Amino acid sequence: KEQEVREKRLNAMKYKILMAEQKNLKTREKTTEQMVETIRRIINDEAKKNYWGDDMLIRTLRMENFRQFRGVTKVDFSCDPEKNVTIILGDNTFGKTTLLQAFNWCFYGKVHFDQRPDFLLNYDLSEEMRNGEQQIVEVEITVLHDGTEYVITRTQRYTWANGSVRGESVPTIKVSYKQEDGQTESVKPAQVDNVVNN
Repeated sequence: KEQEVREKRLNAMKYKILMAEQKNLKTREKTTEQMVETIRRIINDEAKKNYWGDDMLIRTLRMENFRQFRGVTKVDFSCDPEKNVTIILGDNTFGKTTLLQAFNWCFYGKVHFDQRPDFLLNYDLSEEMRNGEQQIVEVEITVLHDGTEYVITRTQRYTWANGSVRGESVPTIKVSYKQEDGQTESVKPAQVDNVVNN
């Protein structure tokens, strides 16, 4: 069914391009460069209308005290239909893989690190903690899906007690979305997994 819908959308776009070409063959009012621009515009307009809303777009990733990212670190991803690539560059050990792990942890509660995979709190921050102090590790991802903005947040609290820092055994996850009127609505805890996985 989804394949049929995509084919119909593609055929509708092809038809618009064909009509523009036929019109120009009759009138010859546009140069080749102008026709190329017209076709590019048709493709972009159709992509925005028909395809963009079906996919999930990642808007932002915000991390707090997640592994080597001490404090709050935010990455904004391009959602521009024409400039839709965000490139992340960095030397080895500067956190590119940790960014990927932040997505895994926020969405699925899992990480794959070679050293201390169960300890997500920034090491330097954990070394500075004293008895009774608490810190949090938090990853928040904002996505746009089918025209609705969702915010997925996973948080784990770490506490210094009895000479060591330990994290909660079960991190919390929250999902909220913006309604058409701009108000934020929280997803019920029982429905969080369904929303994240769909």
